[in-house]
Amino acid sequence: MKDEISEILMWGVPQINRNSVYTEKLQHICTGLGEDKKYYTEPDIIVITKSTSVFIEVKVKSANDKQKLGEKDYDKYLSDTFYTDVKAAKESLCYELIRNWTVGNLFAENNFKLINLAPGHLFLCEKKSLTAFTQSLKGSENFIQLSWEAVFDKLNKSGVEEAFRKELEQRIFR
Repeated sequence: MKDEISEILMWGVPQINRNSVYTEKLQHICTGLGEDKKYYTEPDIIVITKSTSVFIEVKVKSANDKQKLGEKDYDKYLSDTFYTDVKAAKESLCYELIRNWTVGNLFAENNFKLINLAPGHLFLCEKKSLTAFTQSLKGSENFIQLSWEAVFDKLNKSGVEEAFRKELEQRIFR
């Protein structure tokens, strides 16, 4: 990121400024969408700079949350504002990513990115639904699939202490 980080929210909790206006903003958006308060901890991580808001949906052992049509209210998240094909987005069944894409776009003042950080095999297993989801997005280049393997490859090349990297890798892939 080219500018300084203003705030990081982890599961809705500010990490830099304890009385963060960003937490209130996220809660206001979620309330406006009619969400249950227990979901105010989503997405997992939000990094905010002056020019960009990055939502990160972290997956370690579980897959992306999919919900059958009719089990969840997809319609409250889907509009032509953020999607080129609302029907395709809904049929992807990528409920959690749809929610994060919509909330993130409402949250961002300027530029928004959604990163799905997960083990590489998850992207292979969910290829069909993730492709449908990605193709339904306005600004689909701002949806990034990042594998843990790519993160560890970067850590290996960066000289991060080996003991730290191995412990983290063991926790992720164990």
